[in-house]
Amino acid sequence: DDLVEEAEGQPLVVFAMSRQLIELAEDRLRKRKVAFGSIHGNVDLPTRQESVEAFQQGRLQVILATTGAGGEGLTLTAANVVVFLQRPWSLIESKQAVDRLHRPGQEREVQVIDLVAPGTVEEYRLERLAAKEDRLQEVVQDEQTLREMLRYRG
Repeated sequence: DDLVEEAEGQPLVVFAMSRQLIELAEDRLRKRKVAFGSIHGNVDLPTRQESVEAFQQGRLQVILATTGAGGEGLTLTAANVVVFLQRPWSLIESKQAVDRLHRPGQEREVQVIDLVAPGTVEEYRLERLAAKEDRLQEVVQDEQTLREMLRYRG
């Protein structure tokens, strides 16, 4: 609620792994009369496409999506803020979700907000994702290691 209020009408993209968590967010937005669209397994393709178009055209303030259904193949560049109610364990899925807001050649920054309660599995998940990111950067920067990995994979 606070993030929607602070956004002052600016578009937001909200991701979670769990459809149930997305549905809880839908209920909150409905009660606040905030225009939103949803993308998850229970949303058919025409409705999904309609929501994306409405969001891109500024008719919806918030798009809610599961990382499974909305983390790939969408363009949500109308927003520059992405909120994770819940991150996936996969670093790649997480990065792909953020990439929905950013396209190659685009110069504006995307702000990423993670809602995490201290001492929870979510906090641990973020720590593990950061460690995976660090390791990935090491591998990519170390040309020899990268060549060995590619050779190993065939």
